[in-house]
Amino acid sequence: MKFPCKILLTVLLAFSLSACGYQLQGNERLPEFMGVTYIQTGNQYSDLALTLERRLRAAGVQPTRSPEGSTAVLRLNKDEFGQRLLSVSAENVPQEFEVYYTIAYQVLVDGKVLLEVDSRTLTRDYTFDPTDVLAKRREEEFLRADLANDLVRLMMRRIAALDLPEQ
Repeated sequence: MKFPCKILLTVLLAFSLSACGYQLQGNERLPEFMGVTYIQTGNQYSDLALTLERRLRAAGVQPTRSPEGSTAVLRLNKDEFGQRLLSVSAENVPQEFEVYYTIAYQVLVDGKVLLEVDSRTLTRDYTFDPTDVLAKRREEEFLRADLANDLVRLMMRRIAALDLPEQ
């Protein structure tokens, strides 16, 4: 008798979750005009450009290295990573740093701007230990990759919401 109740409860739970609009987070569905996209960037090997290309492929978009034959151009106007000192000890030794990643991008379709320049900056801070320099350097690299991934996720959401203007 317990077994049918469990099945019924599971089915009811699944229906209630789907009825409220719950969806598993996955690849964004990008508009059709992004089908073949040229990524215009000054550094095609930056963390952001590589992550963006990988996420576009996962979303069914074919990134291309040439603007000829592309249906859209995703222009990375700014792709900048850096760090700032946040605090020092009484002995004037750095104790805390902030890493930041700043981007500016726009989307063009048929030579016309579809998305004006959109700028984003994300930051993370981390403590610094002068006795563990190699590990802290590696932590900074992980933070850079994480920031690039978060920025690409934001870009993809923004691009997924775009529509072609009425003609």
